[in-house]
Amino acid sequence: GKPIIALTPEEIFSVQNAVMNSSKLERVLDLFNFGLMCGLRFCDLQKLGPHHIQNGRIILRMGKTGAEVKLKITAPMKLILDKYENVLPQISNQKANLYLREIFTKLDLTRKVVISIEKIDGIIDTIEQLNKVISFHKARKTFITNALRQGIPESIVKQLSGHKSDEAFKKYIGYVNEDLDDAMDMLSKH
Repeated sequence: GKPIIALTPEEIFSVQNAVMNSSKLERVLDLFNFGLMCGLRFCDLQKLGPHHIQNGRIILRMGKTGAEVKLKITAPMKLILDKYENVLPQISNQKANLYLREIFTKLDLTRKVVISIEKIDGIIDTIEQLNKVISFHKARKTFITNALRQGIPESIVKQLSGHKSDEAFKKYIGYVNEDLDDAMDMLSKH
């Protein structure tokens, strides 16, 4: 399958502690950081409103699958929600991704990543810099991947991310299994 691009813990730290000198970049950074913390798709971040916030939770029917998610609002999530009075910054996905690439360039997050491009004659893998291919969907992928890496059971991660089918979720398991293989390789060297 297509390789999953998820941020490393160091990259997450860099993004979560970044300070932008422009309000448009700050708003996009806040939106991305919120996505890193909750795993919602961009379309769901955009429709999130005060009526979705009840008793310290986000209760939302996801646009793509129709699955209902009930996410506890953590302290860092609450800071962002409070800043924007429970309505996250509104922006087009295309513009948001463009600004996100600008942010990642400013932060020098240029790790090489493999991306797969579907062509008529099959899938071609190419190497790109993270700052050139970063998108809001990577926040969701990072949230799911990190939850699995931290040992949170698959069934819980599926509920948090609103995945209805095992098929769509399976790719994350394979990715985390590669981490386990790498860990075994490292352990065998000592």
